[in-house]
Amino acid sequence: MTENYLNPSFDAPEKRSVLYTNCDKCIFSQKDKNEYSCKLGRVKKYSELGYKLFEARETGEENHLEIDGVLCSAKRTEIWEISKLGEDLEDALYAELNPKVGFFIIIGDTLEGFENTIKSAVNQEDFKPNHIMFCSKGLVKITDIIEKASSMLSDTDIPFKVKAMTHLVDSELDFVDEFFENSKNGYSTFIESGKEFKLDLIKILTKATQKDMKNVALIEGYDGINGYTYQSMTYKFLLGNRGEPCEDKIKFGQEYDNLPEDRKLLWKWEEL
Repeated sequence: MTENYLNPSFDAPEKRSVLYTNCDKCIFSQKDKNEYSCKLGRVKKYSELGYKLFEARETGEENHLEIDGVLCSAKRTEIWEISKLGEDLEDALYAELNPKVGFFIIIGDTLEGFENTIKSAVNQEDFKPNHIMFCSKGLVKITDIIEKASSMLSDTDIPFKVKAMTHLVDSELDFVDEFFENSKNGYSTFIESGKEFKLDLIKILTKATQKDMKNVALIEGYDGINGYTYQSMTYKFLLGNRGEPCEDKIKFGQEYDNLPEDRKLLWKWEEL
């Protein structure tokens, strides 16, 4: 028998939060008498993370589970299931939950090791980059960058762009901010040309956000700017590093809201 993760001390609100999930008709939702669970383990995970779970019923409908304060990205209905006929449904879902990561390669005064950096982006496990951005400090001919990038990416369907700085900035974080306009929805991750991305970078991020249900807004670099990764919507809302580092803004917010460790927004790669 599945365990009941409903919180009996929580009274259903008269008005729902702006964000909530109605599990009714989700193919991964399970009910055994008055006990609710999820084939993906999400009901248990949401309960552990402190989200409120309660029974609700629309007029003329059966009771169903609702989760207050969060939109579940895994909710799928019977129509979706039919469209995936013959496929493993969990694998099909996982493929759709691609966090859409843009890879930003910072180019200094040399293209030494440039090819290895591109290969480490192209050869990602499970998912491919959403796009690749070549961020030049203006010390290498932009035509050389375009020629090398084109020769390696022309046989892929990964979109890429090359942009060079026309002025100096004070720090690596200022450099990151200069290229924010090239970020797309999802995540952006940075690395210096000549170094290599972790081949399981997107895989780790997907597991953290979609299986472990972590709220990942910013990941600290593991070697200076290398590995620095942000979630675009949050980064834009906080105005990046303008005024003070985005990392410090998030730390302040976490402390102000007294967020528990498992619901924090700022992470290190080794924690994911």
